[in-house]
Amino acid sequence: MLYTECFQNNDYFYDLDSRFHLMIIETCPNIYIHRSYRLIHAQDTRLRYMTGNVSNNRLEETFREHLAIIVPCLQGNWEKAAEKMVLHIEESKKSAFHLIFENSADSIHLQKIPPAFL
Repeated sequence: MLYTECFQNNDYFYDLDSRFHLMIIETCPNIYIHRSYRLIHAQDTRLRYMTGNVSNNRLEETFREHLAIIVPCLQGNWEKAAEKMVLHIEESKKSAFHLIFENSADSIHLQKIPPAFL
């Protein structure tokens, strides 16, 4: 599948995204991190269904963030990889909150419009 095709098929992207995260988690022997990840993954999946798919810009940014994590890992630079991972988590959190509040505002706005005008 070509790079641009994965942005046209969000299910494919989400599968890659989940596998990437799981690959990182499975390298850690800490069971508490495994449990936390399962909870986060469940919430992330729920959020995707509640808000719809994210923008292609966010998908592209996520791929770049993943690459920024992988490169220092391959170089054995764990501190830099950790910094990049924190940045990825912060950006993902911002995006999730944006989606939640954007959809909430849309829902409130649509509820105020009489059905005859929709």
